[in-house]
Amino acid sequence: MQHNNVPHVSEQDTDPAASDALVKYITDPDESDSGPIGTNTVFRNDHLSLEEARADTDFGAYLPKRVPSGFAFESASRYIDKKSNFLSVLWFKGMGEIHWTVSKLEEKDKARITSVADKENYDLALYPIPRAESVPKELREIVNDPIFIIDDLTLEAVKARSYEVRDTGDVSGPRMGFSVLYGEILVKLNVKGASPEEVFDMLMQVGK
Repeated sequence: MQHNNVPHVSEQDTDPAASDALVKYITDPDESDSGPIGTNTVFRNDHLSLEEARADTDFGAYLPKRVPSGFAFESASRYIDKKSNFLSVLWFKGMGEIHWTVSKLEEKDKARITSVADKENYDLALYPIPRAESVPKELREIVNDPIFIIDDLTLEAVKARSYEVRDTGDVSGPRMGFSVLYGEILVKLNVKGASPEEVFDMLMQVGK
């Protein structure tokens, strides 16, 4: 689930042509797209406050109730087009960050679901850097972004995703990236500067 190519979120969605395209898609989703944005019409692309993000009817309940001390809310966006539908929230602490993205599980994601018992699918201690050389080709996709089922997730599994990079000018401390499945809702997180214990606590807050 990659969103790096998503257009920058606009301050407001006031384009009536885009609204017409949304109505047209709902009433006739098989009709080819037309409109000012191109073949992949954007139906929603909004900046949100944290309160608005938490109130989102689809995904707001899957945000953590608390973040680690010192992290401050930076931005949130709600994006929908014919290919993507997600809520994304970012918190910063100096150069540290918590990037939390919520979407629906897609068919293409299912191959990355792993049991915590299958450590070869996620334990970074098994694969020294450079991982492009140490991770077997058939495991690269799942090792890069494993999906844990929330009821099976353990602190030990979160610790197994943690690693440190000592780059001059960058924040020290643990980094980690992985996804967690809550029913049919997928939470993807990328974290820099928060401990595994803090990340595990955030994930356990969801739905409580």
